Amino acid sequence: MTKEKSDGNDSERPRNHSILSVGKFYYPRSGGIEIVTQEIAEEIHRCGYKSVVACFDTNEDSDEVINRVQVTRFKARMAGPAPLSLRFLWAFRKLARRTSLVILHYPNPIAELALLFLRRSPERKIIVFYHSDLMKFGFIVERLYWAFSRFVMRRADVIITTSEAYPKGSPVLKGMLEKIRVVPLATDIERFHVEKNLADSPEIPFERCVLFVGRFARFKGLDVLIKSLTHLPSEYGVVLIGSGEYGDLAAKLRDELGLADRVFMPGEIANQELPRWYRACDVFVLPSTLRSESFGIVSLEAMACGMPIVTTELGTGTSLYNRDGVTGRVVPPFEPEALAAGIQDCYENRVAFGSAARAEVERHYSLPAFRKNVRELLDSFAKLS
Repeated sequence: MTKEKSDGNDSERPRNHSILSVGKFYYPRSGGIEIVTQEIAEEIHRCGYKSVVACFDTNEDSDEVINRVQVTRFKARMAGPAPLSLRFLWAFRKLARRTSLVILHYPNPIAELALLFLRRSPERKIIVFYHSDLMKFGFIVERLYWAFSRFVMRRADVIITTSEAYPKGSPVLKGMLEKIRVVPLATDIERFHVEKNLADSPEIPFERCVLFVGRFARFKGLDVLIKSLTHLPSEYGVVLIGSGEYGDLAAKLRDELGLADRVFMPGEIANQELPRWYRACDVFVLPSTLRSESFGIVSLEAMACGMPIVTTELGTGTSLYNRDGVTGRVVPPFEPEALAAGIQDCYENRVAFGSAARAEVERHYSLPAFRKNVRELLDSFAKLS
């Protein structure tokens, strides 16, 4: 990943060649939304437009150019998962005036508020990339935020979701299906591949290894995954890669159940190091319990590495790419025993499921397919500008 100083020439390009992406965070922060934001921002540049990203940082304001993308970070305080920055509210209008297309990555309350108060212009179009619903933050908070979000969505010319099923069950999107465009996510099948290098494999203290990768958040189902070990033979162990506010609770549950020797928590692993962890384990599990898990790029990464996967049926993308009984198993959320049965079935059929998983990603979820969808979307808006 290269960083460089801007030469200033980009500001001389025509206004309709500038596209602004707004996300919570950006590289080097790692996560599903951050990966998508970066991939779209870099594809914008590859398509010949000036690509600008506005995002947040908990430490300081900064400006830099990363892979030809102009990145402006605003120092923010965190209110739960949401960054808050008054300076961003002031600066957003100036940034938006210089562009003919704004791509907002939702949810992001402060950015949505800024968009809501942005003066309408026939020369400026708005795309909302709808990553997930906000769930389980309390009845009143959720209803207020959903109502606010519906106002924001009405400002959008197009709303992108990652599966056809997701908007049908969304409390925000149900009445806006005519605006929906489906763009499934993707992964880099060159970097995430099947071939193992035994000399490069991490040391994992389990005979049969189950892997989770992701943020330790309330909707990820880490408690369900840990409890599933009580329904599995002792040779099964779980590796939990990541960090977050629910990490301490997961560790406490592990110890309470006497599973300290069957749950390994190595912390965060750099994105470039993840492929060797996928290839060193036997089964990948995404045990999410809420619709906040709208897709799960980590599952695609695991599939590209030839792993069978277990996902939960949430009415989202998690049961789109995982074909039950072919690439892995789809099980109900919140059910440790069902999750354990899915894990055991995947282990016993790991060669067949893993091969089918790799083939599924190659056919439908590789980066070239995603980039093609993004290019077509950008081209359609360029014609309107």
